[in-house]
Amino acid sequence: MLQRTNPPCGREHSRQPSVYFRVLAALSLTLLASTGVAQVTHVANPYVGANGYVNPDYATEISEAIATAPAGSTLASQMSVVATYPTAVWMDHIGAITATTGAHRGLAAHITAALAQQAASGSSAPVVVEIVIYDLPDRDCAALASNGELSIAGNDTVNINGVATQLTGTGLTEYETDYINPIFNILQAEATNPNIRFSLVVEDDSLPNLITNTGIGGAAPIANCVAANNGQTFSQGISMNGVYVQGIAYAINKFHQLPNAYTYLDVCHHGWLGWPANMAAAVTFFKQFVTTQLTDSYASLDGFITNTANYGTVKEPFLTFNQEVDGAQVYQSTCTSTWCGFQFDPNIDEQDYALNFAAALSTPTSSSYTFVDGSTVAGGGFPSGLGFLIDTSRDGWGSPLRPTGPSTSTVLILLCRTA
Repeated sequence: MLQRTNPPCGREHSRQPSVYFRVLAALSLTLLASTGVAQVTHVANPYVGANGYVNPDYATEISEAIATAPAGSTLASQMSVVATYPTAVWMDHIGAITATTGAHRGLAAHITAALAQQAASGSSAPVVVEIVIYDLPDRDCAALASNGELSIAGNDTVNINGVATQLTGTGLTEYETDYINPIFNILQAEATNPNIRFSLVVEDDSLPNLITNTGIGGAAPIANCVAANNGQTFSQGISMNGVYVQGIAYAINKFHQLPNAYTYLDVCHHGWLGWPANMAAAVTFFKQFVTTQLTDSYASLDGFITNTANYGTVKEPFLTFNQEVDGAQVYQSTCTSTWCGFQFDPNIDEQDYALNFAAALSTPTSSSYTFVDGSTVAGGGFPSGLGFLIDTSRDGWGSPLRPTGPSTSTVLILLCRTA
């Protein structure tokens, strides 16, 4: 699981493909998938035959929380189990790369700890270290709930181990030189080590903002997202020269050089790009991005991840999108709240969303993918073995109010929640 809480990733506005899924389960890791080989080659699925890295910094935080819980309580017992589960390492500022102060160790120290865990396991299975790459200039353009340290303008001052450090150049230059390159150099030192793999989630909450928050469908564009899109609104096109596109392309092209590094792009959650019009725009964009900006085109990218910025239920156990209630289908319910994850969105949970997104992306470019509302989009052309990760650390199903069975109501009510 990824664990660090991310802000809302944006606003709203079948067949099952041959695709592998890695469900980063509500603090556990469960695999649905294909095969891999434990050697330093770029395998189809890095999670097969591997173990996840248990982040000792997060385990320490859990232990500290356990100390505040009633001794012997159910909560304390549950937390002690959580502390044993793999969690991701967030590189969410430049100082995190070489951290020597505070509660979190630097990247090289995490790798040392991961290799120690692998050696202690007594197994030949490699360890997978999940790393979140998250420091784009003017990141989080829509919400600014996790806006970072770099600006598009550049010449930023950042904090590295308690020392104010002046950077030079544009924000994109800083991102490439002072952030991506140092991470790459640390990972490169282990590029020939068969005992470790790196799963890189590259810039949550970023590219989808260019799709939905620059004015899609006539919605009011958000100025910061337009700026990240090289000053263009959606009607002018998603620019391949914007800082988000250029920064992410640089990162993926850099990490793709490492045979044991695997890259995944964010597609948020079903309540953001799940609507057919939004998903169609996303498929078109990702096809253009991969084929024009990545050095090895489709081969440069290992897949996508959902549920990291805002979240939805991984699987609705008692509903289907086309289930009829009172003469209407579930996804045709309406709501008046500020955000609705069901209203005319046929993807009502993350698993269906990921499967349908994968199907559209992996449809050949010579064919069209048809959505349930009858609309179509030209296929994305991605390979059929495209990988999808699902972060379920905020699945939303832990409440005592969790349903225990299907509803017996015959009235289609507001099936939604506010943001």
